[in-house]
Amino acid sequence: MSGPQKWHFTIDANVVVKWYVNEPGVATSKARLLLQRWLNNEIGLVSPTYIHHEFANVMTRLGRDGHIPQEDVIPAIQKLLDYRIPMLSAEQLCQPAAQLTMTTGMDYYDALYAATAQALSFPLITNDRRLQDAMKASGLPVIKLREYN
Repeated sequence: MSGPQKWHFTIDANVVVKWYVNEPGVATSKARLLLQRWLNNEIGLVSPTYIHHEFANVMTRLGRDGHIPQEDVIPAIQKLLDYRIPMLSAEQLCQPAAQLTMTTGMDYYDALYAATAQALSFPLITNDRRLQDAMKASGLPVIKLREYN
């Protein structure tokens, strides 16, 4: 006898950044709830491998610009790597992402997340309004981070 079905979600880097950067608002608390549920094996998460690069780029920029302590940057990057969130390779997603870019107008890097969601039929959770709008307009499954329950 199996237990209840576990929900699976695709996540993007702006969700992961909220795991480490203290910002006021419901989006940060929702992102951390998502992480806690994943750590408790209540939900599944997946992302393209590109998330590591985008996350590192954002964190180093925040550290360099003084928005977060520089000494927090490398440990946060390592922690994300240590989580070992299941990933689809950018190579697997290259062509579907390019197709989405051409048909939806979203930029290629956002399309990597959209292609992951599309390939696995897992909704994308994001706080990026432009990506949310492009996903919705394309009929792709998307959840606004602040609306995640």
